[in-house]
Amino acid sequence: MRVTVQADLLERLIARWDSSEMCNRRAVLARSLQEKRANHGLGPIPESRIEGVVDFFEEVGTYLTKKLIDQELTWEMFFDCATVYWIVCGKEFAAFVRTDEDRTTYANFEHMIMKMEKMYYQKTSAVKGRPIYTENDIDEFLIAEQQRGPG
Repeated sequence: MRVTVQADLLERLIARWDSSEMCNRRAVLARSLQEKRANHGLGPIPESRIEGVVDFFEEVGTYLTKKLIDQELTWEMFFDCATVYWIVCGKEFAAFVRTDEDRTTYANFEHMIMKMEKMYYQKTSAVKGRPIYTENDIDEFLIAEQQRGPG
């Protein structure tokens, strides 16, 4: 029964991630991130563009932390997207919104990334400490994400 519940929850997360609403959010965010990268990191990105995607991965991370979804399947389904979004905006955004009173904002997303990176190094022959993605990999990812939404 637990496996069925985990599979159902993961299936719903995947459907939401691939929904037209989320694809539009992802496209808008990716466009903003690519523009910021082209400007050497200058210029703010409105929180409203970041929150939808980062909040989604915080939710996935929460389910993973509570063992409501399978770690291996979560890695298979979300490793690339979650890791790139953490690299290009999640880590910085989490630090920005955390306060002295609440240091836990986006902690589940961060914890999920740490688990996924550990799995990555266990599954591959990659050298720990080297970047998982090159700048070119990130640019290609952001271009692909932009193509998911409206022009």
